[in-house]
Amino acid sequence: VEAQAACRHVRNLHDLIDIFVCRAAGYQYAFHRVRSFLIARKNNTIILPHNIWGVQMQIVAATHNKDKIREIRQILAGIDVEVLSLDDVGLEAVDVEEDGDTFEKNAVLKAEAISRASGMAALADDSGLCVDALWGEPGVYSARYAGPDADTQANNLKLLTQMRHVPEPLRTGRYVSAVALAYPDGETITVRGECPGRVLADQRGSGGFGYDTLFAPDGSDRTF
Repeated sequence: VEAQAACRHVRNLHDLIDIFVCRAAGYQYAFHRVRSFLIARKNNTIILPHNIWGVQMQIVAATHNKDKIREIRQILAGIDVEVLSLDDVGLEAVDVEEDGDTFEKNAVLKAEAISRASGMAALADDSGLCVDALWGEPGVYSARYAGPDADTQANNLKLLTQMRHVPEPLRTGRYVSAVALAYPDGETITVRGECPGRVLADQRGSGGFGYDTLFAPDGSDRTF
């Protein structure tokens, strides 16, 4: 707690050096956290810090979706960062309402809520499939397209039904993902990525989750 409080009061590199020189032994963790804040703020880009002095950066994945946690860990495997689940930090009962009207808003809602609850950096995403012929649906409702308790198969079946009369040239769309990284000092950074492609007329493949078996990215005949 004392180390995190020190992080919040650092205003410049002189303060940083003062913390390091005067309280080196007790504030290696504080130095590491401040360094992560400074790096992340550079160019308003998410840049996760590397391990220094054997202190590993920890972030909480603000999701109950085990598939997403697995993918986040795979993506960050080359960086010395430990990705914790909500269960790991005792927040398994926390469920953040995703009532934003954009992917970015929902990602920020989740990341900031979990960062406040855990006192740690929290990473959250909101992603979904936006189909041109359906005016952007399912969009932010991708996970609950067929209803609040719908599973993946129900969502896929509804999408196929909605698209049954759409010809091949008009079955275009894109996967959209917005990622938010919220720090305990109140700063939140967001980024957005899109992958254009098309919705197939039938499911292909057995891996992935969500709409992966129905979506083929541009330039490929294989689904996600």
